[in-house]
Amino acid sequence: MKQLGVRVLVVEDFTEWSHLLCSMLQSRQEFRVVGLISNGLQATYRAEELKPDLILLDIGLPGLNGIAVARKITQVAARSKMLFISENQDPEVVREALCSGAHGYIFKSHVASELFPAIEAVLGNGTFVSDDSMRKTLLG
Repeated sequence: MKQLGVRVLVVEDFTEWSHLLCSMLQSRQEFRVVGLISNGLQATYRAEELKPDLILLDIGLPGLNGIAVARKITQVAARSKMLFISENQDPEVVREALCSGAHGYIFKSHVASELFPAIEAVLGNGTFVSDDSMRKTLLG
């Protein structure tokens, strides 16, 4: 029997953030955290193995940075949707992250208000970027 819910892999090396994200996801029935990874290289292996519906991904990771991880994931788990969650607000980094195969990018400082709208957009085959001015700069 197929298990219900959106299967989520959380890739975050800062323990407090990973726990916060997991707690937020577990507050909603429709999400099921299937893995919690703190290393970029391990994330690619787990993504290939688990093929989650959604991957929440940080930029700054040990082993392999998040952008490199996203590029690899597009090859090994092409159906998985990726949403970056990072405090890096450099427009070039955001642009590179979106070009790496991700469909969304939210700032950690906006997680409380933007996590679920971003997930909804990404799972609906849309794109989500934090901050109106950043969104206009990157998406037109």
